[in-house]
Amino acid sequence: MTTILKINPGIFKANDIRGKYPSEINEKIISAIAKKLSGFFNSGKIVVAHDARLSSSSLYKAVIKQLEIGNWKLEIVPVGLATTPMFYFLV
Repeated sequence: MTTILKINPGIFKANDIRGKYPSEINEKIISAIAKKLSGFFNSGKIVVAHDARLSSSSLYKAVIKQLEIGNWKLEIVPVGLATTPMFYFLV
């Protein structure tokens, strides 16, 4: 039996994903998003970072894990903790 995961489309912003933790965004939701991303990008680099919120480190690890198992041709650039301007510069 497959469980349907409901994702609020309002969490997708122009340059990032933002939502209330854990009701709108959590490890399961972010893993599903990362899985789709790894299928969309068949090669290249993807920069992954997080901010200083308490939930961010766990979400960051979930993204990295899913990207690693989802696509061997995708080069993951794990930045870790970064400010938004730092992240945009790296991208």
